[in-house]
Amino acid sequence: MSIPTDRVRTNPILMVLVVVGFLVLIPILVIAISAQDPFWYVNGFDVLPYRVVVYTGGESTEYMQGMPGYDQLAEGVRASLDRGVQRGSAIGLSPESLNDAYQKYTSVEAFFPGPVKLHAAINTHAPNQMLFLLTGRHSDYPIAFMGVDGMYYTNGPILNTNEPLRAALQALDYDLTPVQ
Repeated sequence: MSIPTDRVRTNPILMVLVVVGFLVLIPILVIAISAQDPFWYVNGFDVLPYRVVVYTGGESTEYMQGMPGYDQLAEGVRASLDRGVQRGSAIGLSPESLNDAYQKYTSVEAFFPGPVKLHAAINTHAPNQMLFLLTGRHSDYPIAFMGVDGMYYTNGPILNTNEPLRAALQALDYDLTPVQ
């Protein structure tokens, strides 16, 4: 019986590159799977809502395409979402909070023609409507509550900013003074 005399040739540089590649790839894949979005790292949002409803002090005003104020509000919603997401909020809307958003505080509800995707490191689902609370409860952070057909998910994403939407509302003479 003969014993092989060939030495195994290893390439340490290739071995290090493979290990580093796996260490980089694993977190990216874990986030992609949990967010259910392979492009979670891509910033940008380019869908305009077809309808925007502003709730303030128990009254609602609906803006549709072609109406005065629609373009400003739709662009404010799109630009706020386009600026990206910080993290999940871990906040949900109770029936009382949702009622207060509609009846007591200033909030904006945007309706989209179909499911949309907001790329983020959290699962933002595929909502067809979003609710932005601008005064009152849960308005300390720029949260976009994601919903489907009137039902809102918990853990709405905290946006980097909602200033474009605030500026659009102020340009339309809405009062965004904090309410307790």
